[in-house]
Amino acid sequence: MTSGTDTRLHDSFRLTSRIAAAASVVVGVIVLAGWALGISFFKSLSPNLASMKANTALAFVLAGAALWLLQPGSEGAARARRRAWALVLAALVTLIGALTLGEYLPGWNLGIDQLLFKDDPGAIGVFSPGRMAPNTAISLVLVGCALLLLDSETIRGHRPAEFFAVIAGFISLLALIGYAYDIQSLFQFTPYSSMALHTVLTFIVLAVGILCARPERGLMAVISSDSAGGLMARYLLPAAVVVPPFLGWLRLLGQRAGLYDTEFGLALFATLNVIVFMFLVRSTSLSLHRTDNKRREAEEDLRRLNLELEQRVEERTAQLESANKELESFSYSVSHDLRAPLRSMDGFSQILAQDYAGALDDQGRDHLKRVRAASQRMGQLIDDLLRLSRIARSEMTYAEADLSAMAQEIVGELRRAEPERNVEFDIAPGIMVRGDRSLLHVALENLLGNAWKFTSRRDPARIEFGAVNHDGATAYFVRDSGVGFDMAYADKLFGAFQRLHSHSEYPGTGIGLATVQRVIHRHGGRVWAEGVVDKGAIFYFTL
Repeated sequence: MTSGTDTRLHDSFRLTSRIAAAASVVVGVIVLAGWALGISFFKSLSPNLASMKANTALAFVLAGAALWLLQPGSEGAARARRRAWALVLAALVTLIGALTLGEYLPGWNLGIDQLLFKDDPGAIGVFSPGRMAPNTAISLVLVGCALLLLDSETIRGHRPAEFFAVIAGFISLLALIGYAYDIQSLFQFTPYSSMALHTVLTFIVLAVGILCARPERGLMAVISSDSAGGLMARYLLPAAVVVPPFLGWLRLLGQRAGLYDTEFGLALFATLNVIVFMFLVRSTSLSLHRTDNKRREAEEDLRRLNLELEQRVEERTAQLESANKELESFSYSVSHDLRAPLRSMDGFSQILAQDYAGALDDQGRDHLKRVRAASQRMGQLIDDLLRLSRIARSEMTYAEADLSAMAQEIVGELRRAEPERNVEFDIAPGIMVRGDRSLLHVALENLLGNAWKFTSRRDPARIEFGAVNHDGATAYFVRDSGVGFDMAYADKLFGAFQRLHSHSEYPGTGIGLATVQRVIHRHGGRVWAEGVVDKGAIFYFTL
């Protein structure tokens, strides 16, 4: 088992957060309707309990709406608008709580308590008509701050929103225990107003919703993970929050009914806690044990598969090495067996041309010339094929390579071969790369040679070598002012023996660009071309 994340758990937590947001809005609207229509049950769950004040209900509507707007889903500008509205609503929640707290200071009365509706002067648990309890106001400030800081993190990765939500939740949990145990001081700061029962429940729901809104971050990332810690937290946290208060309530109920005295009640409470948590520890341990066994089985399967994979890789590597050796042997054998008759053909045709030229007519001399040209072309083809084969098999040695210096060297060789050509070269200086120098020299030699060949009918001609930024990466290029090509045939350029012109127009074997592609691919790059007929071509490559 890995300490990763479970998408289904995250979705469940986010759904819980949405339900909490909707519940807060619904409760707030119902209570406001109760104030507007004079329905006492909507304002207070019992005639003997304190009512939820109108400002509290309004704050719940605002907080629920803010939490709903902060749910993930929309992107871009829509998300920014939703977040902006959510922050405005959260700020209003904080403001309502803060202003109400200020009214508890001596001499402060801002007149906001009955701004929406008039409260009954003799209402239960009320310090001032329409004014919410101070613990309610504190909880509103905490909830508002949690919503404002929902996506904020400290340098160490802590989330303030979780802290504020947990504190608000514990204040409400304490009040709920007070209602359950009938301990008034837990939900009312005497002589101030009481926190209504449905206010308590709504705060707990909101706190849970805020915690579940971002299950992939902070403490919730651990709780919602599929790790052993996450599993244990999901088992034990709810029990730790619910079980002790519930057992305490049962113990107090029996004690007040006269079933046993205080000492027996305490012993019973402690014993029940031990029994319940022993059961929880047992069930959690069994679950973790099963999970650990599955993890061990998965690790064993993975280890076995790795061994099988290593064995297969070794076998495949041995097969490839054997095939490479056979291919190398075959290549040299073919080279030797093909070159021997070609040398004979070329040699004897040369003897015929030199010693018996006078005995041949013009047609015979032309045929003899074609035989020599064909044998020389075949020899060049064999050389190119062998070079292509060696490039695929050769071991690469990475080092710093100066492409600009390589290009200058190749240009010098081209000029010496055809000094009469009028070609302008523009070689960008200082182009440094890391790669196999010999292979890069082969690629650059083919690209510049290709440009030299296809500008042979231009006077003057221009060939350029440089580098540009392409999609965030450096692309190197060779541009020429030659015959160009139709982009419909761009995909065929780099195939072996693929030619767009006849041998009589532009001589060659059709292997040069295939060699370039093989070199570039071995460096982990790519090569492509752009061209326009009669306007030149550009060949790009990356490393």
